[in-house]
Amino acid sequence: MIDDLPSGHEQNDSNDKKPETVQPAVVTHASGTNSDRYKSAEYEKTAQDYFGVAYQWVRLTAWGKWLKPTIKSSGFWTALATVTMAVTTGIYTYYARKQWQAMDSQLKQNTQSFRMDERAWVEIGNIEKTVFPPRPPFGTFFSFAIYAKNVGKTVATDVRIHIDETQGDPSLSDNEKAIRMFQDQLFLKQGTNERSVTPNKPGPQTLAPEATSAVPIYAGGQEPRKWPNGTFTYSFILGRIDYVDAFRTPHWKHLCFIITDRRGDLAHCQYGNDEDNNLENPN
Repeated sequence: MIDDLPSGHEQNDSNDKKPETVQPAVVTHASGTNSDRYKSAEYEKTAQDYFGVAYQWVRLTAWGKWLKPTIKSSGFWTALATVTMAVTTGIYTYYARKQWQAMDSQLKQNTQSFRMDERAWVEIGNIEKTVFPPRPPFGTFFSFAIYAKNVGKTVATDVRIHIDETQGDPSLSDNEKAIRMFQDQLFLKQGTNERSVTPNKPGPQTLAPEATSAVPIYAGGQEPRKWPNGTFTYSFILGRIDYVDAFRTPHWKHLCFIITDRRGDLAHCQYGNDEDNNLENPN
């Protein structure tokens, strides 16, 4: 039999809960071997740092011993001033040259733009047609008086107009190579690669701004001719105009026309009406 408990204490029955157990925190320490290795690495790093500082100090000391008497000498300051002046002059020259190049480029662009706007442009002014009655077995013949006009703002000199006629099937109208060869041959002396001194037909040698030539260049042709096999032969008028503008830049213009019907209407060929793209480069 169990004795009574002292006053103030009561016996716990079987339903009472047990007190909670608090687990102590567990701290894991590095083993002795790893700790020693870590400390060894720290010592090595510290030694290297001290060695580096000492090495730099020795270098600076040696440099200072050489530099101190050098700075005191007048030759050092003379050399320093010379080098500084040379560097400054070089930098100034570089930027001055860049600025000059930019200004020169802008000037050339402005000059070229001005000349393009002010140069001579020689074109076909107008074409007057004369009709001749048919002459069997041929059809109607036509004569064309072609006038050149300077549509530019300055005089055109050394104007040379070369025009000729030829006949062919309609495919010649879009045969760029054949048309160009025919036109450029008109510009040359026959059988040579030299420029023709005079046109093959009379024409103006100088054209003032907005002026039309007083004397035309004549060319002829006939209406399209149909052959028994159903094919047609057409008349073509091909030519080239050459001139020099007021800024001494040479220019040229091709022309190519085809007589399309019995009324003598002219149409531009598909090719052969181009002109040069020579730049007005400042001299």
